[in-house]
Amino acid sequence: MALVLTLVALLAATCIRFAIVAAGAESSTGLAWSLWPGHPKVLQTKIMLGLAQAAVDRQALSPATNEQVKMLSERAPLSPEPFAVEAAVALRGGLYQRAEELLIAARQRDPRDRAVRLLLADTDLRQGKIEPALQELVVLGRLSPDIHASITAMLSQYAHSPGAVPRLRGALALSAPIENELLLQLADDPKNTELILSLATRVHGTDGLLAWQQKLLSSLVQAGEFRTAFGLWERFSNETGDALGNFADSRVASPFTWKLAQGGDGVANANGNALSVDFFGTRDVSLASKVVLLPPGNYDLRFRLIGPTADPSSVHWLLTCLGGQRQLADFRLPKSPGLVSVRFNVPSGCEAQRLELKGFSQAYPAEVALSLSDVELGKVP
Repeated sequence: MALVLTLVALLAATCIRFAIVAAGAESSTGLAWSLWPGHPKVLQTKIMLGLAQAAVDRQALSPATNEQVKMLSERAPLSPEPFAVEAAVALRGGLYQRAEELLIAARQRDPRDRAVRLLLADTDLRQGKIEPALQELVVLGRLSPDIHASITAMLSQYAHSPGAVPRLRGALALSAPIENELLLQLADDPKNTELILSLATRVHGTDGLLAWQQKLLSSLVQAGEFRTAFGLWERFSNETGDALGNFADSRVASPFTWKLAQGGDGVANANGNALSVDFFGTRDVSLASKVVLLPPGNYDLRFRLIGPTADPSSVHWLLTCLGGQRQLADFRLPKSPGLVSVRFNVPSGCEAQRLELKGFSQAYPAEVALSLSDVELGKVP
């Protein structure tokens, strides 16, 4: 019922918009009508003007418009307009089956006619034919970018209705862009996780995570659903969270892969299991960060520091407990290159953490370039 009400509102908005456009077209049609009143294109324009006027006035079609429809059907038998007009009249009289037959005939003559598809979706809904109506709406969304957001919002609302998933899944198979847009909208709310997974026609992208997967994982992390998010990340990516020192995983954007800085305040670039960093010291910047899920206990963070060009003490390793944002560790990089080990503790009640390499601004900024490799994290007694 909610979908029907939403579609009625959309239909009304569409009629009003068309009436405004058609009113502006009246002046440009007058000359063509006087020069060649029987030309199919001229007849089509006049018929659309008549339809718009009848919709605005909530009146039946005028005798002149009816005569134009008859003329057009004789002179352009392949045109969809005569069928669409007769279907609109049938709809007004409650003859839904007849209207559907006429609209299907109109669609066969011009599959890209948006008004025909909108009317056909309305006719299907009035007959309780939800799945074909959804299919028409999906195709309409592909043909009409201006109402794409409205179509997606309608589908999102319908998705929560009982029995909607199998019907909607079949319709979404017709359009990957519409499916992605719908899943993106649903992914704003982590409570929609099961619904999203039941609607998605694929869960593995060809190159990294799909956009809706990235948003869903971020929504779950923000809501504190860390374990659920991590399990889905493993499912989506076919990866595990074991390779802490694999900075190349930054190519797959997710909370559980490295996010590297690429801005005017600092740059971090992955080179396999090594990370090259340039920090300019002008303002604070997160150079590299990722979410990890460490059980309570003591840990060693081990890494190799290579060739800092200046004092690297403005660059720190930070470990923060997510949720309460408690800082668990803050370690400045040493001046001397070589193997480094940092010990810290994860207390109970801290389910997820953010490990971050961060540059802090200096009173007298100095650029520092360095590399890190062999980054490992191990639990110790």
